[in-house]
Amino acid sequence: MLKWLVGISLVVLLGIGIAGYSLYSNLDSLVAQAIEEYGSEAAGVAVRVDRVALDLEAGRASVFGLRVSNPPGFKGDHAFTLGEITVDIDLESLVKQDPLVLDEIRIEAPIVYFELNEARQANLDVLKDNAAKAGSKESVAESPDSSGPETRIAIRQLRFSGGRVEADTRAVGGNEIEAKLATAELSNVGGRKGEPAGEIGAVVLKELSRQTAIAIGQDQIGKLLKDKLGKKGRKAAEAVGGLLDRFGL
Repeated sequence: MLKWLVGISLVVLLGIGIAGYSLYSNLDSLVAQAIEEYGSEAAGVAVRVDRVALDLEAGRASVFGLRVSNPPGFKGDHAFTLGEITVDIDLESLVKQDPLVLDEIRIEAPIVYFELNEARQANLDVLKDNAAKAGSKESVAESPDSSGPETRIAIRQLRFSGGRVEADTRAVGGNEIEAKLATAELSNVGGRKGEPAGEIGAVVLKELSRQTAIAIGQDQIGKLLKDKLGKKGRKAAEAVGGLLDRFGL
């Protein structure tokens, strides 16, 4: 789900490079457009942002109101939203790019809308599969001549805060559940030498998914579905368990 979110940081870095640390009146909207195009292609659904604010001298970028639509077959409007993403960039690392260093990424007010449809599919699982397919197509499309060393990224500090999860299992006879997401912090993501964006994204995804699972409680959903639906409920609970298992939980 968040592999392409790390790509947002790359878009911001590119924007700063294009600007050459000078003022460029239309840069904010260009970066916002790039995030929407890149995110929509990777997720396979519409990705929208309210606005982007760049502080080139400080090496800081903020993305406000990022919204990822639900895949077809789900009732909710969104799969998740991120109130504000702030990226602080080590400008000196732009020169060597070995690796590109992000001093901090702060994600404020993330809201995860977990939903099971009548086919017992999870919306987050569908998005994850979409992103994997998009990445596979990109790999096939690249020519040998253009497949140079992949950019490596290191994140010194990553923080999620002020978030919540809303789980909707009504399509399989369950209820709606709302819970707060605990504040989560990760340090030295990618290590000193950095890791490719895909590897970084996997770490971020796993942590957000872990916090989501803790918030809604795998046992809570499983018991709810089993009590309400019997055999069918057990199958739905197994679907939830399978999803969480793929996140390493």
